[in-house]
Amino acid sequence: MGSATDICTDKTGTLTLNQMTVVKAIVGKGKSVEAIDVDGSESKELGEATCEALRQNISLNSTASFERDDEGGRAVLSGSKTECALLLYQEASLGAHFGKVRDEWRASNGVRASYPFSSTRKSSGALIELDGTLRYLVKGAPEVLLEACERFVVAGDGNKAGTLRTRPLDDDMRARIRQLSDNELASAGLRTLALAYRDFEADERGDAADSDEPALAGLTLQLLVGIKDPVRPEVPAAVGQCQRAGVTVRMVTGDNVVTARAIAIECGILSDADNEQRRVLDGPAFRALSDDELDALLDGPTQLAVVARCTPLDKQRLVRRLRLARHVVASTGDGVNDAPQLRLADVGFAMGIAGTEVAKEASDIVLLDDNFASIVVAILWGRNVFASVRKFLQFQLTVNLVALITAFVSSLYLGFSALSAVQLLWLNLIMDSCGAICLATDPPSPELLDDKPAGRNTALITTRMWRFITGHTLFQCGILIWLLVAIKTASDAGVPDRNGTYFFVGATVPPEPCHAGGLGCVCAADSLCDDAAAVCSPQIGTNDVAWCVLPLGAVPTTSGAANATPSTAPAAAADNDADGLMPPGHAMPVCSAVGSCVNEFDVCHDEGYLAEAGAFCLSRAGGKVLPSRGQTIVFNTFVWMQVFNEFNARLLGDTILPTAGLSKNNLFWGTIIVIAIVQAIMTVFGGAFTSTTDLSGIEWLGCLLLAVCVVPFGALLRLVPMPKERDEEDEHAKLRESIAFSERELALQFS
Repeated sequence: MGSATDICTDKTGTLTLNQMTVVKAIVGKGKSVEAIDVDGSESKELGEATCEALRQNISLNSTASFERDDEGGRAVLSGSKTECALLLYQEASLGAHFGKVRDEWRASNGVRASYPFSSTRKSSGALIELDGTLRYLVKGAPEVLLEACERFVVAGDGNKAGTLRTRPLDDDMRARIRQLSDNELASAGLRTLALAYRDFEADERGDAADSDEPALAGLTLQLLVGIKDPVRPEVPAAVGQCQRAGVTVRMVTGDNVVTARAIAIECGILSDADNEQRRVLDGPAFRALSDDELDALLDGPTQLAVVARCTPLDKQRLVRRLRLARHVVASTGDGVNDAPQLRLADVGFAMGIAGTEVAKEASDIVLLDDNFASIVVAILWGRNVFASVRKFLQFQLTVNLVALITAFVSSLYLGFSALSAVQLLWLNLIMDSCGAICLATDPPSPELLDDKPAGRNTALITTRMWRFITGHTLFQCGILIWLLVAIKTASDAGVPDRNGTYFFVGATVPPEPCHAGGLGCVCAADSLCDDAAAVCSPQIGTNDVAWCVLPLGAVPTTSGAANATPSTAPAAAADNDADGLMPPGHAMPVCSAVGSCVNEFDVCHDEGYLAEAGAFCLSRAGGKVLPSRGQTIVFNTFVWMQVFNEFNARLLGDTILPTAGLSKNNLFWGTIIVIAIVQAIMTVFGGAFTSTTDLSGIEWLGCLLLAVCVVPFGALLRLVPMPKERDEEDEHAKLRESIAFSERELALQFS
């Protein structure tokens, strides 16, 4: 629904309140006709015979009903709201309840046949037996019945019970009635309805009784009524929101052209100055258009906005042509006949109150309140879901690319990945679950309606998203690679950190004081070791730092280096192994590779240039290799960059500050806080499990300062101009490319 470009909507109940009331009528007066206001006192003006004939037509030619509830006497309606409006009019103005009339005729078996409303004939009817005569009662569209009428009823006191005065209906009188209907009823947005009858002569009784439904000919016009159905107060604003969002609203209705135009102007679908006749068509004119002519009206500068006197087949054709022209179409419907076009539309909306079960089954969404404003809400939420997917996608692709490049470069540069398996699992959790919670839970913003709808073939990743992904990937990789180089340089220089841990290697220099030249102490050459049997074994990755160790099987001697410095350490320190190294005097096992050490946490301590002495398995503090401090800095900086980048990922456009809507999303803040807490715990207490070690305050500050740089960088990145999105297809391709596919799709839908 977020990509919808067109909405084909009904009028009654969707754009209007579906609370119909008869407010005006056109009746015969003498030799002419007049429009009168309906105020409940019409029975005297119409005459008893006219009222009786109208009561028969309204009560018997109807399937609707209503009941008065016990609280306040409110009418509880059932059935067509148009017919309910006539029943209420009868009760208020014609002096009889419909139930009483129906009971009387049922008791006498006077109703011979009933004919439900037909969208083809635009009318409904009933056949009754009255005083030995068959009378055909009919009500429907005035323009249809008026052409079939030959006489009209003259209202007044002269109409005594059982006697109706009528006059011939010539062309001049017919034109007068049309003029009154348009000017007094339809132009005020009133739904017009005509009531008529025909009495069959004795020789016509058989044909009338045996036919499916009598022909619409030789009728006598009784009355034209104007039924008011107020426009929902929220509809004009909702239509304006759709138009602002680039969604074309097209009204399809069964009302006549004048009424449809008046309602469309009141709803904002048409403007008062919008007088192009091509924007409003009635059913016959619509059906007379060829497909090419209709396509030109749908995509041309003067777009079709209203189809009046529309049948379900007209709605279906309109939806079909829009889809073939690559529009994304939403459509509304409530009747059984609306099911095909509801299934045909990309998104079908059925009315929850007035809709039939067939329409609801054929639809995708049911409007519980039958309100057009709810369709706008669906557009807003649809766009919000689509935007959330894009936000999450640009964030996740950035994290994946940065992690991949960092692991690859560090493996080439250092010989191993700077990100351990557990760290990568934590990053995966951040970019998947936590990222989805942060970026997919923003409430819909009204600003989403300022954008044009995404077309049917719009790319999921836009040029602005590629700008985000490329820019942030290069920026973050640049920072992390710079950290790798800087820390490796410090490691090669033999510069230990405050705890004596060498970056990346994880080796621990024996704590001071240490007997210089003693076993397990730092040395620069074999000659500097106190024991003649000891060798100076270098640390992995550097030739500058090494320890005095014994080869496997060697026996300590008492002779030492002549230039050894006397130890200042306590005597007890010589034999404890709290530093994690083998106690002095213990031979170091010779090894050839890391995996050849018995203890999996030992390090095979040589790079091959002391091949004559061999390499040795050196243990680390607590029997485990201490996590790399440099690795922790890289990992900590990486995670915090993703935390701050989630603020940038909330934006898809060119807005500079990523603060809009932050106060409305508590889940976003909650997730950010949880990530921050877990990251701090992993860094401080994770140890060997998470391959992290505690950092100093300066190191923490450095990680955070480097990470927060992604926020101002994101703001600068959004200032980079980007070209407009490429048009989906040219006009010819839009109209023709997918016709074959759509035809097959429609055939499958209705097979």
